[in-house]
Amino acid sequence: MTHVAPITRGEVLAADRAGDLDTALALAHRLHLAAGQGGGLPDRVEAFRMLARVLRHRGNPVGAREAVSHAARLTRLPRLRQEERLAASVTLDLAACEVEAGDPMEALQLAERWHHDADPKLAGRAWSVTGRAMLERGDVDGAVSAFCNAAA
Repeated sequence: MTHVAPITRGEVLAADRAGDLDTALALAHRLHLAAGQGGGLPDRVEAFRMLARVLRHRGNPVGAREAVSHAARLTRLPRLRQEERLAASVTLDLAACEVEAGDPMEALQLAERWHHDADPKLAGRAWSVTGRAMLERGDVDGAVSAFCNAAA
């Protein structure tokens, strides 16, 4: 039996960023399977997030929303409830998927909690998702304001 090296999050990201979405999807599925077989809960959450990212970039917002929804459910398990940063990132991933799936109102509700977070990266992501959701709704002035907050 041949040994296959484990897939890393970095390999999935590299293929995704290079635009090789077929390879990225195959790697994301392998990462997801490996996390399910031997990884802990945080590994499974990250695998679902990677799968959602690739699916979003492949133009499958519904599949991406489903994958990140699984990650969100995992973050509510007792063993991960203390991982607030992870839960926030997953929530914002879900909000981004909601925008792309055509539900900007849901995205706005999900992102709102994180607008004034002490972590500027997290708050910036929340404002960025809010801006995209407002654009989707046709509120250009609100979107510009949100994007300015994201950049601040």
